[in-house]
Amino acid sequence: MMDLSKKIYGYDEEIWVRLLSENWESGDRDFERINKVLEEFKALKILDLGCGIGRISLRLASKGYRVVGVDISEQCIKKANAIAEEWGVSEKAEFIVGDYRKLEDFLGEKKFDAALCILSRAWDDLPDASSFFSKLRAHIRDEGVFVIQDLCKDFFFQAVYNAPTSLNWFKVMGDLLLLSRWKVDFLTSMVSTSREIYRKVGDDLKLLSRVFGDYKMLSISEYAQALKLAGWRVLRVERVAKADPTDLELLSNDPWFSYSFQMIALNSNTIR
Repeated sequence: MMDLSKKIYGYDEEIWVRLLSENWESGDRDFERINKVLEEFKALKILDLGCGIGRISLRLASKGYRVVGVDISEQCIKKANAIAEEWGVSEKAEFIVGDYRKLEDFLGEKKFDAALCILSRAWDDLPDASSFFSKLRAHIRDEGVFVIQDLCKDFFFQAVYNAPTSLNWFKVMGDLLLLSRWKVDFLTSMVSTSREIYRKVGDDLKLLSRVFGDYKMLSISEYAQALKLAGWRVLRVERVAKADPTDLELLSNDPWFSYSFQMIALNSNTIR
């Protein structure tokens, strides 16, 4: 019997864990990109913000990194610990249930060489983001690095202009079907989402969940501004995917990857 009492980003927690599990293999792709950055900055102790079921954390631990993953979902952390045990990396990977916006509550004075926030934003707008980025510096060593990946309106809005049908997409994940609709207000950069999740039962589809949300999509320059205001030195930004806005199959499989960027920032007190 599913425990439907807890919601994660609007999803029933058990369904959220299932969705993350279906996306597990994408961790190989993202690990390669992130690992290059960590090697460049000689980062060995890693803080993974919004780690989910350990899609990135566990791959890092398997390569010798020491990782602390934080996630608000107890079920995600339970599964991450189970996989860590299965992989034999429990000594390298620690997972904590908590709201990463309140790191001071459970990290104390611990510092890391790098922090990751990979498609797991927990801020509402630019001031909120800048406030969190400022708090994060207390847990990153001098010259430590912050790797952030998120959707941005630069790529998303361009895709919508070129192919309005990209606002409606679907994804099949085992016996689950995810239908998603996005609505964009170009004047305010507000995005409204509507998602339905169905399970195949025989020849029928059973509705499991409906999720609605509204959030402000930030631009690359706004992220850079938020980081600079918080005292980070922004080094570079890159697009993580060369997406064809007319390739609906690609966009349906992983639209968050297709429309996202990766930004690298340094916790440095040198003149910017």
